Order: sequence, then C-alpha cells, then structure tokens
Amino acid sequence: MAQKKKNKKNETLDISFEQAIEDLTGIVNKIETGQVSLAESLEQYEKGMARIKHCRGILLDAEKRIKKRLMRMMPTRTKQKTMSCFDTISH
Repeated sequence: MAQKKKNKKNETLDISFEQAIEDLTGIVNKIETGQVSLAESLEQYEKGMARIKHCRGILLDAEKRIKKRLMRMMPTRTKQKTMSCFDTISH
C-alpha cells in the first residue's frame, strides 16, 4: 500500500514501505562504498532522510491501527493494562 508524504522540497513520496527500504539500502551502499562525490552524498543523505520519515509515518499509522483493533476486542480492564504496555514500548 503506497502512501503519499511530502518532504522538505515538497516532493510527494508515492512509494511503498518496501520500495523506500530498498531505496535506503541503495543509498547507504553508494555512500559507504564511496561511489558518489561529497555533493552527491549530501543529496543522497537528504533523499534517505525523506525515505526514513516516510517509513516512520507508515509504521506509526500501522501501530495506531493495531491499537485501535486491539481496543475494540478487549474488555475495559484489560484495555488499560494493554495501553500502558504500548506506551512503554513506544517510547
């Protein structure tokens, strides 16, 4: 499922989580192996940071959806314990 997010340069990322991770892997490999100039490394770094932000957004949305579904399925007493467990894991 692709999601659109805007980065600093107002580009819209319309890529899947998996594609963003694949892009990040390529960026890291280019920079680590010295295949690009310093200027290109900085551009790749910025592109990579946009991919990371995109992935974090997808993961946060997934976490919210999971919490919401769990809360619908649980009795009230259990919900309070579960939410406090999620809060300690998230931070």
